[in-house]
Amino acid sequence: MHTLVLVNLGACCLIAFSTLWLVTDQSKGRLVRFCLALIMCGAMVNVLALWTAFNRVHASHPVTWPTEAVLNLGEAMLLACWALERRRHLPFMK
Repeated sequence: MHTLVLVNLGACCLIAFSTLWLVTDQSKGRLVRFCLALIMCGAMVNVLALWTAFNRVHASHPVTWPTEAVLNLGEAMLLACWALERRRHLPFMK
């Protein structure tokens, strides 16, 4: 059970960091940046909730469903790839 919480916590941290990077990208449209900001807010709420759950977890109370952890991990990987791809195209990073 702790493993799923840690995987989900790590994925949510990566989602928050990637969306924070992408939301500052001026080449993206306003609607895309707004959607990224909403995703970032949801990820930050998840980070806070999962951190609290990890510190106060009970053996009989499941905190994270396996499908939730897998979906968050997939979303984190997609957003991280998108952020890294964008970072490679910045003029001062070449």
